[in-house]
Amino acid sequence: MKSCDSSFLEEFKRNFDEKYAELYWNKDRKGIEELFNNEFVYNAPSNYDFEYHPLDLNLSASEFYVTNIKNVYEPLKHLKPAEATREELWFTMINTVYLDYLMETLDSLKRDNKEKYLHEVKLNLYYTRSRKRSLALHRLARLWWMGYNTYDEQNTQDPYELTDFFFSKDAAGKGIVIFSNIFSNKDTALGVIEAVRENQHRISNRKESYNEINKYLNALGGVQVIDILSRERIKQLALDRIDLFFENPEIVIERDRNKVFL
Repeated sequence: MKSCDSSFLEEFKRNFDEKYAELYWNKDRKGIEELFNNEFVYNAPSNYDFEYHPLDLNLSASEFYVTNIKNVYEPLKHLKPAEATREELWFTMINTVYLDYLMETLDSLKRDNKEKYLHEVKLNLYYTRSRKRSLALHRLARLWWMGYNTYDEQNTQDPYELTDFFFSKDAAGKGIVIFSNIFSNKDTALGVIEAVRENQHRISNRKESYNEINKYLNALGGVQVIDILSRERIKQLALDRIDLFFENPEIVIERDRNKVFL
C-alpha cells in the first residue's frame, strides 16, 4: 500500500470541483481507479504493508462500529499516532485499498442536492476542518482512531473489551462526538470508559453520560493539565464524578437526566 504525494493531494483538493467532482458524483469506479493507478500520484516513498479486511456498511450501528473498527485497526495497529494523522495516508487508502467501502459510502449519501452531496464526499476523502476534527469525520481514519483510543494493551485476554462495551450502545451518537470533542488522549478515553463500565448498573453507556463527565474534566483542566494524568487517575476522577451525580442529580442537565440515569 502506497501513500500519495502531498503535492498531488493539494492539487486534488484545489481542483476538486473542476476536475474530480464528477468522478464521485457519477460514482465512476473505473475513473477513480485509473486516476490512482498512476505513478505521478506516488512520489512519496512511504509504504504500508498490512492484511486487508473488507468493511461492511450493512450492519446495525453497534455492529458496524465494533466490526469495522477491528477490521481497520487490527491490521494497522503497528502505525504510530503521528503516522495515523497523515492526511495523505487516509486519502490514498479510501481511494484505492478501501475503494469498495468508498463506493458503498457514496451509495449511502443522499443525492437530492449535488452541492451537499459533494460536501459530504469531501469530508470522506480528505481533511476539510482542523486535523483533530477531520480525523473524526473522515470515514476511514475515524475507525482507526476509535480502535486506537479503546484498544486496551493491558487486557491481554481481550484488548477489545472496552471497544465492545463502548460501542455496544448509542454507537452512532458517540462515534464522532466523543472522539472529536472529549477524548484528548488514549489514557483519558480508557479511564473514562472503565469508570462508566463499572457503573453500568446505574449510569447509561450513552454519549450524555460521557458528556457530563467531560464537563467535569474540562473544568479541572483550568487548574491542572488533564492530558498528563494517568489512566488510573482519570478513572478515579470519573468514578468520583459519577458518585456525585447520584448524590446531587441536579448537577446533570435536566433534559439529559433520563438518558444518564438508569
